[in-house]
Amino acid sequence: MEATLLVSAGAASLASGLFLATGLALLQRRVGDAGAQQALTLFAVWWIGLAIYAVAGANEDVLAAFGLEPFGVFVALRYMQIVSVCIGLWGLMYYLAFVLTGQRRLMAPLAAFYAGYYAVLLFLVTRSAPAAVEVAPWRTALVFATPLLGALAVALLLVIPPVVGAGTYLALLREAPRGAHRARIWLISLSTLAWSGSIVLRDGGLAAALPVVLGLLSAMSISWAYQPPSWIARRVAPA
Repeated sequence: MEATLLVSAGAASLASGLFLATGLALLQRRVGDAGAQQALTLFAVWWIGLAIYAVAGANEDVLAAFGLEPFGVFVALRYMQIVSVCIGLWGLMYYLAFVLTGQRRLMAPLAAFYAGYYAVLLFLVTRSAPAAVEVAPWRTALVFATPLLGALAVALLLVIPPVVGAGTYLALLREAPRGAHRARIWLISLSTLAWSGSIVLRDGGLAAALPVVLGLLSAMSISWAYQPPSWIARRVAPA
């Protein structure tokens, strides 16, 4: 039994729970404007998508920790991660577009774009021919027979949109009032950037346990943004 994989799985499960709790909390929030409500709902979809991504990774690590490496299950979980992130990215980018423009017309174009984005990622993974499961102390990964791109390049394709989104969201600081609103913008952006870093490091086979720490930091940051502990409640207003 590989203890580090169990630690990784536990951290991913905790992160998944925090992402899911944030998404569900956002779904329950009510704002007056119908357009803003729709954007908030799709923002919740992003965090729920990350919850699915994290729990799929946790399942992979648990299986491998006990010496179980069912190839078909690992491939299915990888595909599940890709579709959950692409749907989530649609929600994230629409939310940011609405916040910046106040317009709802980008919903369909963004949906079409991320459907195409999903198709590209699906093609890259399928065409690369998954062949085996690699088990390392802190991670599991698929090994490809004819990789079209390296694992790091595929990871970068997954995280470029949220990194751009986080940077765009930080730009709102210029007009945000001081206090709770600014703190929330920082925490949301930090959460997105930390998640992106964890994916690049983990899928790229880099930095051992650091991706686990970044994944937890990401989940804790978004949880604090909407359900802050008492020691930061003075900076972030309760949801």
